[in-house]
Amino acid sequence: MPNVDYMINGMPLDSRNCRVALGSNWLAGMSAVRTVVTVPGVSGSVPSGMPPVFDERQLTIKVGVAGPGFVEQTTRVAMLCASGRLTVSRTVDGVRQEADAELVSLQPDGDETYGRAASYTIVLAIPGVWWRSPNPVDRLLPAKGGGLYPPAGPADNEAGYWTMPLGLPDDSPSLLYTDMPYGLLSSAPIPDAVIRLPSGVTSADLIDPVSGTGVKWAGSAAQQYTYVDAGRLTAWRSTAADAWDGGTTTTGVDYPAIGPLILYPKPDGGYDMSAALTGSDGDIVVHYKQSWW
Repeated sequence: MPNVDYMINGMPLDSRNCRVALGSNWLAGMSAVRTVVTVPGVSGSVPSGMPPVFDERQLTIKVGVAGPGFVEQTTRVAMLCASGRLTVSRTVDGVRQEADAELVSLQPDGDETYGRAASYTIVLAIPGVWWRSPNPVDRLLPAKGGGLYPPAGPADNEAGYWTMPLGLPDDSPSLLYTDMPYGLLSSAPIPDAVIRLPSGVTSADLIDPVSGTGVKWAGSAAQQYTYVDAGRLTAWRSTAADAWDGGTTTTGVDYPAIGPLILYPKPDGGYDMSAALTGSDGDIVVHYKQSWW
């Protein structure tokens, strides 16, 4: 069983007299937004051929309060849930995941003995759908694209282990693994990657092989990096190698009919992105936050 700890706005729900209880859902339910097309006289519906689009999800957390801290802990839970802005986070076997949230309800379960014990059900909406990593990671890829990190599965090398840099190779801390727990590095779509293109590039076609979604950019050559934001469909230029939040705005962003670039996990848990560049054969860097269901 995974060890899971929940926090709201950085404050642990678990304390000496308050515990997250059985009935909390580790996997929040998911539902897709669909436009159903039917043909008269034909059974079923016509497949859209488009990647799924998801409604916001709802997370249920049950907590139990007991002991001499009954009033204090009940008040603390209510205060956290009614905060002006909510960030819910969980740590799953040492991996921190978080999401912006909105309170749907906080209800007593009807078993209260005042001053002694009670249980409550918290329902939080997750407008952004997925759990995300608090900090982004950077992956260096060749000009033709490639895997964002090794797929899940046991190490396949003579040393019996492998390492993965958390940022740029040889310039960031690394994780050491003898195997890859499934979904450790991500398990859900990544909709908002920022891609750094090399200086001199005049066009780029970036595609997710799993879904066919993509983002394109075309413009004049410059001795600057070009950054393409797949989530906001914007682009900018900068001489800085880490201008992930913006620079000198440039135009030329487009995307294919199937939709803007969203990186979907493969069945083995890995991610790929193919790339075609003109004007440069330099490396590209993908800047993204990990994503989990």
